[in-house]
Amino acid sequence: MAKRSVPSNESAAPAPVSSSDRDDGIVIRRARLDDVPGIAGIMADYVVQGVLLPRPVSELYQCIREFHVAEHDGEIVACAALRLLWDDLGEVRSLAVRPDYHGRGLGAVLVNAVLDDARAIHVPRVIALTREIGFFESCGFSIVSRDTLPRKVWTDCVRCPRRHACDEVAVVIDLIPGASQAAAAAGRSWTLPIPHLLQPSGSALPVIS
Repeated sequence: MAKRSVPSNESAAPAPVSSSDRDDGIVIRRARLDDVPGIAGIMADYVVQGVLLPRPVSELYQCIREFHVAEHDGEIVACAALRLLWDDLGEVRSLAVRPDYHGRGLGAVLVNAVLDDARAIHVPRVIALTREIGFFESCGFSIVSRDTLPRKVWTDCVRCPRRHACDEVAVVIDLIPGASQAAAAAGRSWTLPIPHLLQPSGSALPVIS
C-alpha cells in the first residue's frame, strides 16, 4: 500500500485540540501550561470578591488539563474547568470571564466546552455551585439540593472557609437522561469506612499506610 505523501506546505505540528475561532477573533481552546499565569490573573479578581475560592498556582499547573480558555490577541480572557468528583459526577469549576469581556457569550461557550469533555468520557451528570442561577439555567442546568450531592460536600465543601455561611446554589445537568434519578435511587455510599471502627471481616478493605 502506498504511503500518503505530505505536501511540503503542510505543517507537521498537530492542530490545536478543541479550538474554535469566532468572528470577533476570540479563540476557544484547551489550556496549555503557559496559560496558567493568565488563568490565575483572571481568577484573582473573583477570589478577592469572594466569588471564587483561592487556588494555588501549583494546583492550576496540576489541573491544567481540566481547563478550556478563551484567548484574544495573545491574552487569556476567560476560563473554565471540568473537575471529576466520582464515576458518575463532574463539576464545572473556575468559570471566570475578564470584566471587559462580559456580554460576549464566553461563559456559555466555555460551559459547553466543559460539558463536551464530560460527554466524551461518559460522565452522566455535571454540577456547579453558583450564585449565577439564571446563567446556568440558560445552559440547561436545574437547581438541586446540596443534600443530594454528598460527593461534592465531602470532597470540597468540608474544607471551604465559607462552609457555615455558604450562599451558593447547587445546579445539575443530566448528560445521560435520568442520571440524577438513578443516582438517588442507587443511594450508593462513596466514603470508605474508618478502619478502626470496623468489625473484623474477611471482606474488609485493606488499610494502606
